[in-house]
Amino acid sequence: MMNNVGGGSRPTQAELEAAARWHIRLSRVGSDGVVKERFRDWILASPANLRAFEQVDRTTHVLDTEAARSVMAHFADHGCDAPPHPASRDRWLSNIHRMAASFALLLFSILTVTLLRQPESTTSDVVNTPTGIRKNITLADGSIIALDQSSELEIAYSQHQRTIRLVEGQARFTVAHDARRPFVVMANNQSVVALGTIFNVERLDGATRVFLKSGRVAVSTRPKNDTGPAADALPGAITLLPGNQVEVQTGGKVNLRRHVDEQEVFAWEEGYILLNDVPLEDAVRRLNRYKFAPIVIDDASARDLHLSGMFRTNGVTGFTEAIARLLPVHVEEIDGRHIISCRNRCRRAPGAIR
Repeated sequence: MMNNVGGGSRPTQAELEAAARWHIRLSRVGSDGVVKERFRDWILASPANLRAFEQVDRTTHVLDTEAARSVMAHFADHGCDAPPHPASRDRWLSNIHRMAASFALLLFSILTVTLLRQPESTTSDVVNTPTGIRKNITLADGSIIALDQSSELEIAYSQHQRTIRLVEGQARFTVAHDARRPFVVMANNQSVVALGTIFNVERLDGATRVFLKSGRVAVSTRPKNDTGPAADALPGAITLLPGNQVEVQTGGKVNLRRHVDEQEVFAWEEGYILLNDVPLEDAVRRLNRYKFAPIVIDDASARDLHLSGMFRTNGVTGFTEAIARLLPVHVEEIDGRHIISCRNRCRRAPGAIR
């Protein structure tokens, strides 16, 4: 189980520059206790200072061999062998100091450019839940994900964006506010961008369903593989209000519901599915997500029968027995599948199961 993502942000340019200066200064002073004491105080002042210095130190190991050769060649080219006469020693030392300073500046420039050209680091992880198990995940920024059973998501945190890919299943997201790093959820190639909010995303076969409890989210209505840093950058984005639920199908069809009861949406956290006058086809699609024995509607006229009720998500037997009693359908188990067909003639008539 993943508890934290992204243990530390990438050092800033100012932090890297300060670390490079300290690295050069320490290489000059040898055992100077005063400088080392000040260096220790700088390191202890902020964890960011330590991360920056470690990154500079790793880079210097790569540059050491080439840099040493360059300095020796530079000294040789300028005739900097030790002077044979004491009278020339002061001038010789002055030249050495000037070239050492030039080299320090050169090394500092190389370090800064090398470090800043490194690709942005991304911390990632994969979390999944088997059938019958739900899980809560707390991310490094304080955001919380409640993951439904039979679900999987990929978490990728970078300096500029927090990205969650819902591979399958359902999750509730409670997002910690960070205006500099949008929180983006990808599902079925749709994107949801949030800034400090609570919302639910359910990935169904051929559709993505998003419910907003509080805050603000923008949901793409057209496929997009990646997103920009702003919600307004999403193609065909629709902004939800609290209590709204939108279902975006992979073909682009949008179904927006207003004033949805949040108990209906979040019933899964208690191990239930709450249905409120929904087509039987939709109910079956949601039950099948839990990967029990699959339910198949064998008669097209049965798909539009409407159903209301509360059903446990720990199996399909209670569901199939209930609809067989209430609706004009017959349910038969064949080869591990529950086949639904009409008894005589299916008519559109809402059922109620409580």
